[in-house]
Amino acid sequence: MTRGEREALSQRICNFYIDSSNNSVKTTVNYFKKQNIPQTTIYNILRKYRQHGTTKYLPKSGRPYKISDKQLDGLVKSVNNRCGLSQRKLGRRFGVHHSTISRTLRKRTSVVIRKRRKAPKMNSEDQESRARKNCGKMYRKLLRGCDYHHNGNYLFWPDLASAHYSNLVKERLHKKNVPFVARQDNPPNVPQARPIETVWALLERKVYENNWEAKNLDALARRIKQKAKELDQKMLQAMVEGVRKKLRTMWRDELYSVC
Repeated sequence: MTRGEREALSQRICNFYIDSSNNSVKTTVNYFKKQNIPQTTIYNILRKYRQHGTTKYLPKSGRPYKISDKQLDGLVKSVNNRCGLSQRKLGRRFGVHHSTISRTLRKRTSVVIRKRRKAPKMNSEDQESRARKNCGKMYRKLLRGCDYHHNGNYLFWPDLASAHYSNLVKERLHKKNVPFVARQDNPPNVPQARPIETVWALLERKVYENNWEAKNLDALARRIKQKAKELDQKMLQAMVEGVRKKLRTMWRDELYSVC
């Protein structure tokens, strides 16, 4: 018997108990026993009705919450749009186990928990060979002799996600005269030569610091532009030089391996 069927049966029994049997338990039980309904079921329904005055399912006590609603608001403000937070540290702050933090966020809030993952390492000779070859090709074809990142001369280097090389994206880049690395020239799995991910992480922390939330796209765009100006330019330039050095090194390794 499903929950809906049981609720309908409870309603029929209680209606008969009130309207037709003159509040007689025995008469009600005898009437519904003739319909092949177990006697214990009838007694339990009538006992519940006489005790609580309703046939609906009432909330049970169950397991009490270890984090109150007031604490829950503080927890949401602490984790919303934040990265690098440890659930163990949050557990110590609220005096509960870290599994309680995870369960509370998952069941009582709309906060999505994402685990930070490291980029996969190059663990195969074939992958390393392709990375050296493509980095060398990229340096020879695009970077050697070019004065990129100066006087507004930039080169867009996307990763190898399919969405970044869709026809719509490429048409948009061509329309805006944005030079970008072609897919066949893009080195696979070279996180050590792609410090832009570190830059995005630093910019993200600045944008969402102090639990800032964007009300619309325009506000988010203004915030990103404002915080981008606060990044340390010397650090960014050092990253660029590090990329050039890394690409030159991989290119020389590829040449030496050929020789």
